[in-house]
Amino acid sequence: MREYLKILDDLRAMNYGKPSGLTKKEAEILYPVPPRQVIFNRAYDGESELEFHRRVIELFYELVHRHQGQTVCIVTHGRAINAILKEVMNLPLSHDFRVDSADTSIHHFVMRQNQTLLRCINHTDHLVALQMDVAK
Repeated sequence: MREYLKILDDLRAMNYGKPSGLTKKEAEILYPVPPRQVIFNRAYDGESELEFHRRVIELFYELVHRHQGQTVCIVTHGRAINAILKEVMNLPLSHDFRVDSADTSIHHFVMRQNQTLLRCINHTDHLVALQMDVAK
């Protein structure tokens, strides 16, 4: 039986700990970002960058292996998308790489045994028709 929709907890947003649920301004006042964040440091009972990355990437490779030769659509948060893109582009975790992903943007790549084919990043052409409808 094919799985068409499955909620996977390991693709959830990063756990920021005590600042979670606050506005950005409130969090900056109550819980300022510690200087020189290191990827394995936890701040305010949250998840470290390393823990977050490991959780997302382990699930990503589980999906790649379980669905070889199939199309898989992952819908998640920008930070998880950046972790996956950093992984498939073979960038070190310490490298400050980010894609400023637009809402509902598509990042399309093909995983093969010895090859990763990057087809597009931050693709939003599917929104053009919607924008035209709104403008009417």
